[in-house]
Amino acid sequence: MDASFAMTFSRHSQSGFVCLVAGGPILWYLVKQPIITLSSTKAEYIGLVTATRSVLSISNLLLELEYHGKDRIPFRVLGDNTNALGATDNSGAIRSIKHLELRWRWLQQETAANRIKLEYIPG
Repeated sequence: MDASFAMTFSRHSQSGFVCLVAGGPILWYLVKQPIITLSSTKAEYIGLVTATRSVLSISNLLLELEYHGKDRIPFRVLGDNTNALGATDNSGAIRSIKHLELRWRWLQQETAANRIKLEYIPG
């Protein structure tokens, strides 16, 4: 997952990701973010939430298809912003921003339930 901070004329950031299962791409996604963020960390965090929502939907589909590959649970979500990745702990890095608080709590819940695993990948 990666995001570009305020790169468009409207100052909306963009985020995108590719989802791989069994080593092959099954989903590619690029979208203009719905809100204008004030930092690259917040833009990356919104991208993590978007990617995680899609990954969990794919995970549910794979469960219904009885796919039992080792890459199904927990799905790894890779990002290159350590502040955004670290915001799912109790550090409060994102919680102070009201419009991101629900997303922060939801992503924290999915990480704690071991449905996803956030990992750093150099950008």
